[in-house]
Amino acid sequence: MGEKDTAAAGRTAAQGIVLGLAIAAAIGVAGAALAPQLMRTMGASEAVVATGSGFTRVMLGCNASVFLLFLINAVFRGAGDAALAMRRAVDRQPAQHRARAVLHLRHRAVPGASASPAPPWRPASAAAPRSSIS
Repeated sequence: MGEKDTAAAGRTAAQGIVLGLAIAAAIGVAGAALAPQLMRTMGASEAVVATGSGFTRVMLGCNASVFLLFLINAVFRGAGDAALAMRRAVDRQPAQHRARAVLHLRHRAVPGASASPAPPWRPASAAAPRSSIS
């Protein structure tokens, strides 16, 4: 905080988060409502639209969590506490990996969701077979 005015910084951060939520809500409503048209605009075939529009609706409709993730990180960095921003990013990793494992790898709860090539708890390089060439 450049001017050491924590009250003003708090108000500004809160206004930024409220504005971010409003923008995320607008993107979410429009994206969820127009997902099939958006996919067609990007060149998807009707078979892809039929299969993937549900997943696209969920991803666009739930964009607020990702939007807020970046926004709150920016607020912490702007307030001069980059270490706190980094700790929060690291704290979120296990929950993100569990959610990805449940939604994408195991249950395929959302039609159209694809499986990752490697489990989230193991890097992609570990999933590749090792070469026996010495």
